[in-house]
Amino acid sequence: MQRSVAALAVCVAALFVLGSSTFATEYVVDRIEGQFVTDITNQFVAGNQLVDLEMTSVFNNTDVRYAGVFAPINGTIHYILRADDAAWDAWAADMAALSGRFVDFEVEIIVGNEVRSGIFWEGPGDDYRHALLTDASETDFQANLRTYQDLGLTLIDIEVFRDLGGDTRYGGLWVDGERQPRTNVLYGLTWTEVEDFLDPLVGRVVDLERYTDAEGRTRYALVLAAYPGGTSFVVQDLDATALANLDAGRADNLIDVDVWEIAPGLLFYTGAWGDDWKSFREVDGYFLSNPVDPGQDVQDVINAFEANGAGVMGLFGRNVRLGTSVEYRADEPFYLASSAKLAMHMRLWQLHQQGP
Repeated sequence: MQRSVAALAVCVAALFVLGSSTFATEYVVDRIEGQFVTDITNQFVAGNQLVDLEMTSVFNNTDVRYAGVFAPINGTIHYILRADDAAWDAWAADMAALSGRFVDFEVEIIVGNEVRSGIFWEGPGDDYRHALLTDASETDFQANLRTYQDLGLTLIDIEVFRDLGGDTRYGGLWVDGERQPRTNVLYGLTWTEVEDFLDPLVGRVVDLERYTDAEGRTRYALVLAAYPGGTSFVVQDLDATALANLDAGRADNLIDVDVWEIAPGLLFYTGAWGDDWKSFREVDGYFLSNPVDPGQDVQDVINAFEANGAGVMGLFGRNVRLGTSVEYRADEPFYLASSAKLAMHMRLWQLHQQGP
């Protein structure tokens, strides 16, 4: 029986601790919609919640298959599957009113329609600011990257897909929390380039997306957290059996899975393993008033510099995530070398031309 989108917007509660680095994950792959909903319910009974969602079109875009990773986290997970524009907008607005953050989203073309699936985590603690972009040109995506970086938000999920006209489209999910590490995004990569970025692994894989570009080439998008630890192994081109065998032989956990169809009904996977799940690995936050004094150690350096007659010193540092700042003489104007060098250079050449 075909379920309505409203029937698929389900929320469940969990019992454990966000950010634990010792939990074990479970996963499912190659599931039709009804099976996947049953999996979510069964995993909840076992103490796990959906933390990674994958959706791919199959049989020439006439149907969809799901994969998911489950982990024991606290709070409440809300999700929606295969939503049209109206249902997605309504669900996203409902989620935005809650305390928590979006976790993952997917976009696919099914039977000539663009549909979306997503996960939202509602829990105690931070009420994250967020930004969600699901369908944009590369130019608009790049503009949003710059805008949200300036606003102190962190990209934790990227989506790249082909629209009905065959054009490559981009989506992103940004969040703002003092314990969310900064990330970098790379896309348009070959698998060889992905391996180069991951060897040696500096930082942590937050999202890995496989897609086909407008020229029909297989490409990858990679989101890396600028913070060590959490990811230990990434591999591609696994069928379901190879994925299961590899996962069974590892001491760590599958934390991210991507899926695509290589022949009608035949799915292959990319997997990332680590000791916890993607963007749920948080770091210690910085709690500062706004603004704050530099602190005695820094003040001593400033005083020593100015006491030696070397001039006066100004200081301004800003935590772009929290909006807090450290200031000294912040309201006094200072010449900066980069802003003064052009005028000085012009004056020097004028004096040279005038001669002695």
